Amino acid sequence: MKNLIAIAMTAIATTIINPFVQAQGGTQATSVAPASTEVGSAAKPVKERISPEKKAELKRNLEIRRGGPKIPRPGTLKGKIVIVNAQTSADAVWLDAAVAYLRKETNFTIELTTGEFAFPKPRIQGGATLYVIDDPKMPRVLAATEDRWCMMNVAPLKNAKSAFFEARVKKEISRAFAMLCGGMTSNYGISLVGAVTKSEDLDVFPDGKLPIDVVMRMEPYMTNLGVIPAKLVPYRIACQEGWAPAPTNDVQKAIWDEVRSLPQKPMKIEYDPKRGK
Repeated sequence: MKNLIAIAMTAIATTIINPFVQAQGGTQATSVAPASTEVGSAAKPVKERISPEKKAELKRNLEIRRGGPKIPRPGTLKGKIVIVNAQTSADAVWLDAAVAYLRKETNFTIELTTGEFAFPKPRIQGGATLYVIDDPKMPRVLAATEDRWCMMNVAPLKNAKSAFFEARVKKEISRAFAMLCGGMTSNYGISLVGAVTKSEDLDVFPDGKLPIDVVMRMEPYMTNLGVIPAKLVPYRIACQEGWAPAPTNDVQKAIWDEVRSLPQKPMKIEYDPKRGK
């Protein structure tokens, strides 16, 4: 019985397959590989690689459309704040990083130099001076705003692992800078200018960044001391307003030529009441 069933199934399969084979113009069955079902097996289009020259051109065109690099408006970027490194315990690279942040955030001219701290009458440089010292007999931060100087002491911060010491130094520099520049209050409840009574309190903050309202309070305070931050505007705006300096690179030259090629007195179209326009 089983043999009969097998013979019948073979006959049915032959009946179904033969027309297909005949339709293909052959009498012999051929092996057809199944299509791949793997995801992503289809050939992906190859992206055209952009040459370095083309990248440079695209970057240049983008800078031109954005108005070019920003430059300080006349009457701004006056005076300077001097930070004096008078210690060797904290790495000078840490101070470089802290000062770089303060320059970018405030747009003040901030000069970092080395020197000595002569308490109680340190030398004042620029509009105001911040000293970074290492003296276990002195407090962690001391501000004499009426004399335009402030002192930040790394000695109380050294009893910590290297990473904590570095972070605390950077945060304390920001705090001392805020004290020096009249920005020691904030509407934000938790910030570096809030209550810090011990070194461990500094570890609550992820970095040495100051709240925006603190930075804004510094400008009017330091202006009275002759230190005015830069008001930066795109080079195109400066060209349009007529005070831009001569171009010094390809981007500025392209913007300069474009603005100067525009008509100085554009054609005026008189209003015609009869036509309503």
